[in-house]
Amino acid sequence: MAACTKSVPPVDPMLLETAPDLFVVGSVSDAETFFPLNGIMLVVEAGRQAGKSGFTPSFADTSYTDSKGIFEMKVPYQSSLRYRLRAVDADGLNNGGEYESKEADVKIEPESTSYNGYANVYFVESKLYLSKKK
Repeated sequence: MAACTKSVPPVDPMLLETAPDLFVVGSVSDAETFFPLNGIMLVVEAGRQAGKSGFTPSFADTSYTDSKGIFEMKVPYQSSLRYRLRAVDADGLNNGGEYESKEADVKIEPESTSYNGYANVYFVESKLYLSKKK
């Protein structure tokens, strides 16, 4: 996960009316061909650490990639919570194959606390590459 860059697609200004929020945008591509993957389900989970390796989600939100492999979602932000992003091939063979799921922690950097002039909005960009199941 990387902090906001200027290459990300624009977020609808109507989504930015309530803050604080966490915007997660990005893309999902095939790890070998780098072609965008359509129909990949993205889940952002927010929760607390439970022990050394556990994670107890408090809430989650779901989005799907479009034909260009792009996704965008907004979830409530709380500094006390840990955020995790999970990519799941929910449509099976419809996007050219069955892909392995992938999970990553959402890293919220201090410089991600504004977006296009909106204060108190946290923004992260993610580029995920999924490998086909063997």
